Amino acid sequence: SGNGYTKSYEDTEGEESASYSEPHPSLFRTRAKRIIVVEVVKKGQYIVLPCDVDGNPKPNKFTWRKNGKTISKNNTYNIYEGSSLKITKLMVSDSADYTCKACNSLGCTDSTVTLRAFFKMMDYAMHNMSALVNSTATLHCYLQIQPNDNFSYKLFKGKFAEMKHLMDFSGTTDLLKTQRILTIEHVKLEDAGWYTCVAAKYHLDNIYEVIGHKSGYLHVVTKFESSYSVLIITVSVALVAIATCALLVIFGRRRVQSNNKYYPRWIKKITVTRNEENSDIEEFQIPIVTIHRSMIIENNLYKSASESEYEYPTDWEWEVQRCRISLGKLLGEGAFGQVVLAEAFGFLKGDKTVPVAVKMLKESHSDDDVENLVCELEIMKMVGRHPNVINLLGCCTNDGPLYVIMEHAIHGSLKGFLLEHILESDGSEKKIITVQQLVSFASQIASGMVYLSSIKCVHRDLAARNILVAEGLVMKISDFGLARDVHHQEYYRKLTAGRMPIRWMAPESLEFLFFDSKTDVWSYGVMLWEIMTLGGQPYQFLPARENLLRYLKQGHRLEQPRFCPDKVYRVMNQCWQSNPEQRSSFIEIGEQLKTCLDEAPHEKLNLNHD
Repeated sequence: SGNGYTKSYEDTEGEESASYSEPHPSLFRTRAKRIIVVEVVKKGQYIVLPCDVDGNPKPNKFTWRKNGKTISKNNTYNIYEGSSLKITKLMVSDSADYTCKACNSLGCTDSTVTLRAFFKMMDYAMHNMSALVNSTATLHCYLQIQPNDNFSYKLFKGKFAEMKHLMDFSGTTDLLKTQRILTIEHVKLEDAGWYTCVAAKYHLDNIYEVIGHKSGYLHVVTKFESSYSVLIITVSVALVAIATCALLVIFGRRRVQSNNKYYPRWIKKITVTRNEENSDIEEFQIPIVTIHRSMIIENNLYKSASESEYEYPTDWEWEVQRCRISLGKLLGEGAFGQVVLAEAFGFLKGDKTVPVAVKMLKESHSDDDVENLVCELEIMKMVGRHPNVINLLGCCTNDGPLYVIMEHAIHGSLKGFLLEHILESDGSEKKIITVQQLVSFASQIASGMVYLSSIKCVHRDLAARNILVAEGLVMKISDFGLARDVHHQEYYRKLTAGRMPIRWMAPESLEFLFFDSKTDVWSYGVMLWEIMTLGGQPYQFLPARENLLRYLKQGHRLEQPRFCPDKVYRVMNQCWQSNPEQRSSFIEIGEQLKTCLDEAPHEKLNLNHD
């Protein structure tokens, strides 16, 4: 649903004018030096470098240096989320040692991240290949992005075994930029082996700077070898290589631990930003949630706390220690996500626990589902507190999967709650409910929507299934992520814009995928109809989105429910005006329902639901 947002922090620019004494070692916690290797695959690519410092008190002032020189905020460098350094328009020239200086009221400390950026070679360049003796082998050497700087392609026999920022390439073969190939004619057995293509910039003193590289293996076979023999040799070599690699990994890890050497691990790093171009507009900004692969280098001094596939941004204002959450039974699940009842420790004074709902992803989730849950979390942070809006209590982003911790609504969704109040087929009652209670539910939800619209938040998915019923029959608006974990055909249809709640959408939303406060009013009217029918399915006879749009454009609307007072139905119809400007505001809806509430009958409903 809705638009979502991330917290903004005040940037710290320039060098500090004050001097600080060295802090006591216990005041700060820093990780060992981290090396990040990244391939530049497109223009406009960016990367976020973390400031791996924590302390007590928490650091509140951060400055960054590149190879010892202080970085000023500009179009390329920007301090992001208060401490991390975001490098936009990433280039190979950004390779350097980046040092973060973190300070609190007691002192300062440094943490260094080494960035190594290289241009990516084309996929067809320098791939492993086989060639017959006396045949011709062609090796391609070509960057995926052509840099503006003057550079040259060089090719030499051997493997680029050790990554170096500067190398002397004497004795290599220069390739013309226009050809970018090396042809080996009359291939001999001794031509077999590793070949490496390097793109390099020339500096003074015959020194070259590597801006991209890739290696490939040339396998040479005699023409007398049968294809079966070639297959046997290839499989044997592959098996030996795998076994060798496995042994190298095992012994390499032991050697790393003993000699303090580095080894790589790939992770998916998640970042959340707001559209800075619209930062002056007084409304929620759609969050920009991105996932990019990043290699981190670990050693025996620094190891990631978790082997999780993802690395989430940590917001210490909302972070909850995972040990304080004890998961319980499953409350509900959809195609990719689930909500679990849990006991939370430390939210109340003493040793008391409090029941909470924890939303998390299922094992079969995709990157899109991760982005959606992170987006919903950021929206809930910004929405704040209101009696009729579900409250965020915290989140767990470190040392495991993402947990979104919310207050627990003991009666579940309003949709399920309403269905429980339908009479059994034999006429016996399940539970008692009155028209006045139904109008009260609608009035509470209108109050919550008055608050959301006042802070410029567009929900985009108002429906009974997205309202939770808390203790005391208090209504709570929830589910602030439009592409959520439900998979019911009648609720969503997969479009280019994602899963959409078509039966609750206004005509302009169906036709143009346009959403604002007035489209929320339309959806509220459909939800009000759901309430007065005890969970009925709107437009049950219309299966397709195109049919619904045509039906609405012809002036048709949902019929008045059997036990719905006339004044309440007039509120619905006012929500369903074709002209959005003629629809009621949520303030007007709230005032109208208060009048209806005083006049609503108190007797229980006698309603059978098909």
